[in-house]
Amino acid sequence: MNFLKNNKKMNDKDKLLFIRDLLNAIDIKTKIKRIGDVNMRIDALGKLPDRKTAIFSIEFGNDALEVPRKILEDYAIMHNRYNIKKKDIVTFSILNLLPSKRSEYYKVLDDIKKITQIEIYTFSINFLNQIV
Repeated sequence: MNFLKNNKKMNDKDKLLFIRDLLNAIDIKTKIKRIGDVNMRIDALGKLPDRKTAIFSIEFGNDALEVPRKILEDYAIMHNRYNIKKKDIVTFSILNLLPSKRSEYYKVLDDIKKITQIEIYTFSINFLNQIV
């Protein structure tokens, strides 16, 4: 099931609010960026039940390979600008559709983990909707 196919009339802000509401429903207190705020590039920030900070990069289109780069940038901003300890940051990629197993996306995630020890957890919008 493709989330966007069934929600073509939603604008970007409504889509982000929908994701925020889903994350809040599973006890991740989440705030989304303000549309048009160029100072905050992070799509959404959340507080996990264990008090760690969650960074969410959300892709409604098909450009999954752009997401890991954005997450690394967001991670660096949270650590350097806001002084959040690396061990207290958890990164998530929320995609409209998961890439196929043969996609470069998973190779990029593996390389990031090997080199930086940053693990990026990935799930689809539909999966998030189903667990709620």
